[in-house]
Amino acid sequence: MRVNNLREELHLAISHNLSELKILAKTSNQVSERLSKFSDFFVECISKNNSIYKKYREFILSEITSVKSLIEDQNINLWELRRDVDKSLGVVSSFVNFLSDKNKYRLTNDKKLKKLILSFSEKDIEKISNLGGDQANNFAASISDFLTEDKAFEFLNGVINSLKGASSYYYRDNTGLAHLMRVCNHRNNERLMKVAESFYYSHKDSHWRVRKEFYYSLAYSGAVNGTWIRRIRSDASSEVSLKAIKSMFFNKDLYENFNELIAKTCDTRYDDVAVYLAENLDKTMLPRLLGTTSYNAKQIVRRRIQ
Repeated sequence: MRVNNLREELHLAISHNLSELKILAKTSNQVSERLSKFSDFFVECISKNNSIYKKYREFILSEITSVKSLIEDQNINLWELRRDVDKSLGVVSSFVNFLSDKNKYRLTNDKKLKKLILSFSEKDIEKISNLGGDQANNFAASISDFLTEDKAFEFLNGVINSLKGASSYYYRDNTGLAHLMRVCNHRNNERLMKVAESFYYSHKDSHWRVRKEFYYSLAYSGAVNGTWIRRIRSDASSEVSLKAIKSMFFNKDLYENFNELIAKTCDTRYDDVAVYLAENLDKTMLPRLLGTTSYNAKQIVRRRIQ
């Protein structure tokens, strides 16, 4: 394969396999063996060939510069903006996700790239977040690890602001929020919890989809505490409660006191939440569900205990 065609070939391979991953994520919690092998192969290729890394570094600089120009363009229409930003950010986030730890450290300490990323203002960030879930997710995955604490929280505020005023018809899930919130939790947990408290008291009457996205992201970040797990359990929407509790299970490794926290949800009034807990709790915790009002959950508990 000629070197000048390598980038395009790898880009196609990444795009194809990431599409497969998105489909799998909707139907299964497991990643296909083929995708895992591809990921290992790609990481090894970049690790062993410095010329590939250098070419992608230049490509990333070019694509992020392009995103900056697009966001600042006052004449571009929304459809073109969404299409072009998505195209640019997609390959950037793909590349970052397939870096080895050594090369990721190398990239996140690249002075030129850091300077470029830090040039994005809060308005720029909010504009990208408003484009839709894919764009926000790609942007978060692309740049979050480069951000200083202040810039990460500036970005977080921009994403949260993009959730305001959302309705059941117009709302689009902002999946970039979860990754970003994890970065902010790592930077400063106390500061993140202040943001979370502010959101809670100012969004009590917001649409359930907005709360669902925020609660899911907070659980994903590893920041849920005793107060928040009770709020998650008691939310007015079963959709919100279930989504956040699922996120807790998927990210249980981030919680040293996971069993203690999740035990506080066992008195849920929602049938779908009780059923999920019955199916996924450790067997030693199943007796906590025996007092549930959910007939379906009780049947699952009895079957698992036998």
